[in-house]
Parts: sequence; C-alpha cells; structure tokens
Amino acid sequence: ERKALLLPANDGGPDDDPVVVIAPVPYLRHLAEYAAADPYVRGTYIAVDCRDTTERGRTGPTVARLLCEKLGVTRWRSVPVNHCAHAYATVVDCGSFGRVAYSGDCRPSNPFAAAAKGTDVLIHEATFEDDLKEEAVIKKHSTVSEALLVGKKMDAKVIVLTHFSQRYPKLPELNLDAQLPDKNNGTDGAPSVVCDDGSSTEKGENDQNKTTPVIFAFDFMTLKPGTMRLASDLTSALRLLYPGDNRYGDDEENNESDMAFGTETAKHILSKPGAFANNL
Repeated sequence: ERKALLLPANDGGPDDDPVVVIAPVPYLRHLAEYAAADPYVRGTYIAVDCRDTTERGRTGPTVARLLCEKLGVTRWRSVPVNHCAHAYATVVDCGSFGRVAYSGDCRPSNPFAAAAKGTDVLIHEATFEDDLKEEAVIKKHSTVSEALLVGKKMDAKVIVLTHFSQRYPKLPELNLDAQLPDKNNGTDGAPSVVCDDGSSTEKGENDQNKTTPVIFAFDFMTLKPGTMRLASDLTSALRLLYPGDNRYGDDEENNESDMAFGTETAKHILSKPGAFANNL
C-alpha cells in the first residue's frame, strides 16, 4: 500500500523535483542507508551537509540555485550551537518574511545572534521558565528571558517563542524586566519593558507606546507577515483559555486583575470587524 502511494510520484528513478535536505552528517547517513534499501526514496532528495552552509562552508552552485528557484532562499547559514552533538541554528533569507532565524534546541548563542543580525522573525526555543534556569543550563535549553535576550542582541523585529516544557499546562510567564527595543516603531535608546500580554512597550517622543511582537507558538500554528501583530495581541486573551496553576498562591487580587486584563484585550480584538478574516 505504501509503495502504491509513492509510485505515482517516483518509479524508483531520479526525481524531477527532488527535496533539498540540509542536515547533519548522522542524519544524512541514516537517510542514505534508507534510500539504499528502498528504491522509492532513492533519487528523491539532494543531501547537503550542514557544515557546508556554515560561515566557513561552501554551498555548491547547484544547491544555491535550487534553494533560490524552489524556495526563494537567497542565503542559508547554519550556526553550530550548544545542545547535543551536531546541533545547529539556522538563518534564512527568503520571500515575504525577509530574514528568518531559527534556534532549534540550544543554550543562548552569541554567534547565532551575530549571524542573524537584523532578522525579521526570530523563532527561539524557550523550554523553561526563568525560575528553572539551572535546569535549563544542565539540559542545554533556554529560558524565556534568555530567548528574549537573544532577540534583543540580533535586533529581531518579531520574536516567536516555542518548544515549551510539557510541565506547563498554561502559557509561560514573561519577565517584566526584560529589555526589548522595538525595531519597527521604536525610538533610539528608549527604555522598553516586556509586558505580560506578550509584547514589549517603550516610550519615545510624544510618550507614545510602541510594541515589539512577542508570540507564543503552539502546535499547528500558521503565521503570515500580516498576522504577526494579531498573534501577539492575542496572547493575553489566550491566557484565559490556559490559566494553569495559581502562580500567586492565594493572591486572588492579582489573579482577578490578570483575568480582567485578558478579557478586555479579547473584547478589544474581537470588536474589530474582520480582525481575523482580513489577516488570513
């Protein structure tokens, strides 16, 4: 049955539309062994070693052409990061999103921040909340604030936080003291604070608040350039759906305040005609 499904796309010969697989050597070796045993995989992909896409690597003209023609990718940079062996972050220049940086699983990385300077979208793991930093160091993951700091270093315009520990039945907390200047609307040198509604605010000329979108990713989320701000604005409303445990113990005043803030934000967004339809 599996072969019957694959047969129309590939009869065991070279594929006219091969997939470009950029991966570490162990993964490529495994894929090569699989292809040697299954003719329906053989010839369907082009293997590219991650090391060839690092700063010192060399991507051949064939792969560069394929990336550009098929995906609109004009630059692909792999950056070694601190996690397990053969772990890489990725910086991609392409299409309507501009520059996209993806951390993968890792501890915060200054080389990654430097390679992705001026990125339009940073997707960074934030496995642990800030009070579990020691565990994050031991397991070679990042905390929420550490991910935000990487975004600050690379001047990211939008930050998408992902890969949260399953121990959290709710949205992780954001560090109110984290500093995130807005690269879209902010003023030079103006102080900013990351708020619990998933954004950072700052004050510049005319005392107007500016925001840098901070988005919490979840399974099957789809983002487009036009939905970034909406996804960030929805954070406080989503907290109503995933309240989790009571972080403040018996402090009912704080909890009621958070619920009221989320409710008001949800009402504000939903009061805009076509808020979703116009951005999808």
